[in-house]
Amino acid sequence: MTNPTIQVPADKYHHAEVDLNRLQYKGLPLGICSSYYLDRTYIGDFDHRLLVQIWQLVRYLIKHIRKRRYLKNYHVSLIYFKTGRDRHYCAMEKAIRKGCTEPNKVLIIGPQGETDLSTGRVLYHVGLKESVEITYFLYRHRMAIRTILQSLQLSASQQRAYWWFLIRQLAKGLSLRWLLTQQEGLRLVGADYDRGNDSCTLFAAARSLQKPSFTLQHGVINPPVGFAPINADEIWVWGDMARLQLIASGVPDSCIHLTGTPIVETLTLTQEERFRIKQQLQLKSGKTIVLALSRPDKADDLKLVKLFHAIRQQYGKDEDNFVVKVHPTYPDTDYSWITNEFGLAVLPIRIPYPDFMNIVDVLLAHNSGIATEVLYYHKQVGILDVLDQSLGNGMELHKYLNVPLLKTADDFQQLVDAEMNRLPVETTQPHCSNASFINTHYIENQMNHSFSPFYLTGQASIDYIAQLLKHRLAGNGFNANGSRPLE
Repeated sequence: MTNPTIQVPADKYHHAEVDLNRLQYKGLPLGICSSYYLDRTYIGDFDHRLLVQIWQLVRYLIKHIRKRRYLKNYHVSLIYFKTGRDRHYCAMEKAIRKGCTEPNKVLIIGPQGETDLSTGRVLYHVGLKESVEITYFLYRHRMAIRTILQSLQLSASQQRAYWWFLIRQLAKGLSLRWLLTQQEGLRLVGADYDRGNDSCTLFAAARSLQKPSFTLQHGVINPPVGFAPINADEIWVWGDMARLQLIASGVPDSCIHLTGTPIVETLTLTQEERFRIKQQLQLKSGKTIVLALSRPDKADDLKLVKLFHAIRQQYGKDEDNFVVKVHPTYPDTDYSWITNEFGLAVLPIRIPYPDFMNIVDVLLAHNSGIATEVLYYHKQVGILDVLDQSLGNGMELHKYLNVPLLKTADDFQQLVDAEMNRLPVETTQPHCSNASFINTHYIENQMNHSFSPFYLTGQASIDYIAQLLKHRLAGNGFNANGSRPLE
């Protein structure tokens, strides 16, 4: 499959999404419903196989049977979409629940068994009749849609997959629209991510009913796609770095609010804990240098591990630990080759977050969100620039925080010689006045990278998000019509 990333710049995708938003099915903007497809097609990992897309629509129509009993009034003020079960999603959920105290109540939709209502019970209300009506609507507007998509230079197979995908997305959006209309006291819609495969349709439904909405920053921002344009009215972000990234991507500053993140925990790192954990993991007494791998790709992982191994041979001391941390989302991937071929230990895949932060001294990665988090704990970070793909968050850390890029083992000398990449020891406190609820914007200095990517962390961020959420549920802060106008 041709990767459009090479052919078409990202701003063409952004413009296409904005243009598609001018077409609406029962108020559902087509651009918002298409945002997941556009992001993944630009990146190059969307499954464009026609039979797969047809089968997914057929499965949708089968699943809708007996689901309409869940279309009822849940007597809630907020409907919130939770993407997954991982630690960072649960941390954000904690902040949301804290902000929804009586008389406000929240309905959290997400993974079955871990939320108030599973996604399977809210997305599949549309049957064959409505699907035919959606198809007819798209047929009538086919020329306008094709004209908009021309700038993306999509192949014939990519275009065919898009039509089937869009039918399903509009069906999900219509289902969620029906759900929202049942909620008599609904004031707000939110999510931990507004451009997901399912979650984007929630924001399309909210927009169709002019319900105000927000999204949280669930992870590091890797421009140029993934977070912008925002589908929600507001995005609540980690700190200055994210705000500047979004503004550079075209998001209005007025739609961005600094809340910090509950994901980065406020930990007390001690020598006693460090010693205990090292003994438990059978690590040596010296420094612990960690290679963090992201999504499994044997060819790319091999290049990173080879450079990491070369760094160990050139700079490693007998008492040091050179270990590899793999992504916890992929527990079934076989990484035994790392130990067998290079003699590098692999950390337990589910190593507790506090344990990891206690033992790591230097973290090396290509594009890993945890690289941003370890900076908060005054650890050294280096970005391995040896792959034929975008550095993503790694380049952003280099751009905004001057984190060094390492192309060869010799470049590790930058970390040996330099002072640790430190953030300010004291975090900036949020500002709230009685008259308004507006985040203080700091004076950024991109030359010396003196600003922090974290406004608040841990419990302080949870408290602040909860306070802002109560403020929004009281009707403060949004436009008079309840929703930001489409761009």
